Amino acid sequence: MTQEEYSVTMAKVYRDLDTLPEHSHQAIRIAAEQLSGMTADLGLGRLEIDASSLTKSEVKKMLREMETLDFEDLEKTVNIEKPFDGSMKQDAWSRYAIANRAELLLKQFTLLSRLRSDDPLAWDEMNELFYDD
Repeated sequence: MTQEEYSVTMAKVYRDLDTLPEHSHQAIRIAAEQLSGMTADLGLGRLEIDASSLTKSEVKKMLREMETLDFEDLEKTVNIEKPFDGSMKQDAWSRYAIANRAELLLKQFTLLSRLRSDDPLAWDEMNELFYDD
């Protein structure tokens, strides 16, 4: 992944995150209780998403921390990205890994935000993921 592609991707992640609403403590608690009753887990791999407390500001902090990881740290904690295989330079693979993790975190937090907003379609998605299959 080029630096330009990485910059565009990360800017979009931060921009999309900024469009999500802030939720009240009550909305966060209610959604967390409902998810707990479903035994639903929004975390994927090493990206832990605590539905009972994760806020938009904490996601931004996670993204900033993610961006500081170097190649060695990323390679040791491969998550959803393909492992480093030498097909691209280390810095390009590092940008690729961070961008993929950032997009995944945004996707999961967006779903959580929709659940906190009591979006019926988001709850339908959760039912499909955890009950209908």
